[in-house]
Amino acid sequence: MQTSQQFGAASSYGKKYALGNLFLIDDTADSDATNDHGKKASVIERVTKPAITKEQMAKAVEYVTAGGKVEAIESKYKLTNEQRKNLTKTL
Repeated sequence: MQTSQQFGAASSYGKKYALGNLFLIDDTADSDATNDHGKKASVIERVTKPAITKEQMAKAVEYVTAGGKVEAIESKYKLTNEQRKNLTKTL
């Protein structure tokens, strides 16, 4: 950046934040605040799945025994390797 561009950018940001604070404008939805610089997380990384409880595991075993798919359970809950093995044993 040239010197004049640097001063212009600094002036723009200074005015933006001064007016935002003066009028109590929320800037969290601002494009600068939401910029991820091209490093978007995948949907799976952004959404954390809950761990499966004992009661839910019992229902999952019943579901798989009745012909349901283990993948459907895995898409909803975070399973350990042992839990996954227990579900596949019921097939």
